[in-house]
Amino acid sequence: MGKYNVNINRTIEETEVLLMMTRIGNPRDRALLATLYLTGGRPIEIQKIKAKDINLQIEEDPNYFSIKLSTAKLRERKGFEVRERTLEIHRNAPFADELLRYTSGLPDDASLFNISTTRMRQIIYKASDKKVCLYSFRHSRIWKVMRGYGDAAAMYWKGATDIRSLNPYIRAKPIGRKLDIT
Repeated sequence: MGKYNVNINRTIEETEVLLMMTRIGNPRDRALLATLYLTGGRPIEIQKIKAKDINLQIEEDPNYFSIKLSTAKLRERKGFEVRERTLEIHRNAPFADELLRYTSGLPDDASLFNISTTRMRQIIYKASDKKVCLYSFRHSRIWKVMRGYGDAAAMYWKGATDIRSLNPYIRAKPIGRKLDIT
């Protein structure tokens, strides 16, 4: 991330992603962009997604599909801990059709994005005209989930176990006056 001079803390809007989509011709790369936008997953999580991790039929509500993301975290006393979370996404969500179209017909064990995170960065950086990096999607999605659904939803979506990890998304600003809290 240090190579790219971009602000990862800004919100990526749907219109910006639409413009990026017009600059990408490869269906895999379009699905990558859609997945980053929809999930806000860590690049390594996106890289590990297999076709079997996408459930096209959720029995409780057929208007949704789900994506299972998993990550390994190094814990001081426990070693590596693999955590999984399943994100439910509405079929009519922006760019969901790009992901669903790309995944249809793939064998269950097929890796969706069999590319390095370096290549992912290059694809996004080029499509965004050097304005967006991979983590821009993550920060943007977590911020939107937090604003719309609260801290608990943002922690789950982020794959967090500690509320302190949401501090960068709070973006507290001084209000310019003293508070009377007596």
